Amino acid sequence: MRGALPIRWWLCLGIATVATLASMPLSISLGTVDMGLLGRWFRAAPVRPLPKIVLFTVPTEDVEVQDQHRAPGCTCPLVPRWIIANTIDKLRQAHVAVIVLDLIFDRPCPVHDKALSEAMTRANNVVVATKVLTRGKGLNLVPPPDSIHGYRVAASPAVYDPFSDVMAVETLQGANFQAVETPEGQLTIVSDYRLPLGLAAWCVMNGEDVNNVSIPSSQEVRVGTLTMPVIEEVPLNLLAPLFPQRGLQEGAHALPIRWCGPRNTFKSIAIADLLAGAVPTEDLRGCVAIVGDAQERPKNTLVGAMSGPEVQANVVATILGEHWFRPISPGGHWIIIFLAALVAAVGMTLLPGAGGVAVAIGVALVVTLVGRALVASDRWLLVGPVLVGVSISATSAMVADRLKGHRARRWMAREIELRDEVTSEVAHDMRGHLAALAQTMDLVLRRLSGYSEQAVDPRALDVLRRQLRALEHEVSTLMDADPERKLHARRAPVEMMDLVRSTAEDVQASTHGHTLRVSGTPATVAGDRTLLARAIWNLLNNAVKYSPHGGEIRAQVDSTESMVSVSVSDDGIGIRAEDMPKLFTRFGRAVPEGISIPGTGLGLYSVQRTAQAHHGRVTVESKVNVGTTFTLWLPAERPLSEAAEHDQYPNLA
Repeated sequence: MRGALPIRWWLCLGIATVATLASMPLSISLGTVDMGLLGRWFRAAPVRPLPKIVLFTVPTEDVEVQDQHRAPGCTCPLVPRWIIANTIDKLRQAHVAVIVLDLIFDRPCPVHDKALSEAMTRANNVVVATKVLTRGKGLNLVPPPDSIHGYRVAASPAVYDPFSDVMAVETLQGANFQAVETPEGQLTIVSDYRLPLGLAAWCVMNGEDVNNVSIPSSQEVRVGTLTMPVIEEVPLNLLAPLFPQRGLQEGAHALPIRWCGPRNTFKSIAIADLLAGAVPTEDLRGCVAIVGDAQERPKNTLVGAMSGPEVQANVVATILGEHWFRPISPGGHWIIIFLAALVAAVGMTLLPGAGGVAVAIGVALVVTLVGRALVASDRWLLVGPVLVGVSISATSAMVADRLKGHRARRWMAREIELRDEVTSEVAHDMRGHLAALAQTMDLVLRRLSGYSEQAVDPRALDVLRRQLRALEHEVSTLMDADPERKLHARRAPVEMMDLVRSTAEDVQASTHGHTLRVSGTPATVAGDRTLLARAIWNLLNNAVKYSPHGGEIRAQVDSTESMVSVSVSDDGIGIRAEDMPKLFTRFGRAVPEGISIPGTGLGLYSVQRTAQAHHGRVTVESKVNVGTTFTLWLPAERPLSEAAEHDQYPNLA
């Protein structure tokens, strides 16, 4: 039908569709691959201007010194709270914008809690961390004890690491979600939640109410006037749009962290230096101060190991800079996977083999480079499923192409088999007709023998006789070249010199530009005269055809005690070395480009079969533009008893 796509294009579309559907469920299992690539791309991304964030840490040696001078009754874990209180006062005097305490206050201290609370009250911009406990699949966030007060917000320090590497932070942690139907549609009510430290710090800096939270959609969370794009589910599931919502769970409403760089990217100051007045206060005005513990066990992130305060600094930088790192939608991934798989399938179909593999590799490289470039624009492409789709598509197209080639070869083999059967039948019928024609002509010639030479030209009769024999040779060659037909040599003494001479006379009658010369010594073999005559005729006729400019064709008969050889030499175009292996194959020809020589490629194949039927062989020597010599080697005539034994045990020759 006109305008319809060829079947191979439909095949490519089908393969690309299957590859797309097969690769999408792997989006979760390939998360580690995508996380690894994402970390590399973050580290290679251009450095952006950093928000003014300063880390204040307590070195391990300072903690050990303070433990030696701990006040009686003090129950402060690790860092004494009076040091934290003094640090808050120093930061308040330096006019920092917000103070984030990335420290856990899990039990009261009767000695220092009052001083700490008074310092936080004076500052009025402190965000403290809650204690994080696991509760089934959720989180239980415990605020500081009642003896500690004066802070603005208690927020969660928890971050999300679905593949053992920190990649995101949940915007609403430990929350309870309830869907309520309203006239305007379904409304999600959120309760009992805690904001992450970085988001709470933004609220304090901008005077926003941390309780003013809404969820416009599964891809957005709004806190005050700040609307953040979030991931509905982590790890990303490209099949999520095809299935009903499974309910909010851990990893929902996650905000991917836009990492600013590896460890030690942010400025870090020891608390002892701050308290000693070694830090210029004017350098701290308006900054976000994150106070943390330097001896905390480092966390694995996409860009390498980091301390807790450094991770929180990256969260704060993501929110303050509004660098929303968003993955491409599942629908966008479907289109990209399908197009990449389609290109790979088309490439493998149009360029089978190494060319198709090169196209598939090229598509994979392009996808990888595009994924890296998108990171600079704060977009995330899951490269893993795309590469899997390309691999599935290219492999499927390769298999389909090989199956198609296998079917084509089987069909071609069957066609050749049918052609051979038809050719054999036609050749057999033609040979019967030629035999009848030859007998009729002999009868006519005998009846015409009494007429005068003026009535019948003997030369014309001779030409007719020779042409009939040549035609019989051609037809018999077709039958001799049938590999399914076994040649049977009816052995009898054959004088090779006479046979070569008579055959050369027949060939000479068909050409006027060549001169055939026969030389040598008489020699006798035990063989089938008809088969040997056809073999010699094929060698002589071959020499004539491959000497297009004429010349001399030499046939020579030689013998030893055990072998008789018939050599046919010409001064023709010769045979290239690379064409030698196919000379004696069925339909094999050695015709140079630009030269037209008629033939079927069956003559030499038939000669070789005749030689093998007589326990002989055929050899060839040739030089391009010099000439060629074919030699038919046959065993010399032996007593009948010896010949019978040889035929019974041919491998003894």
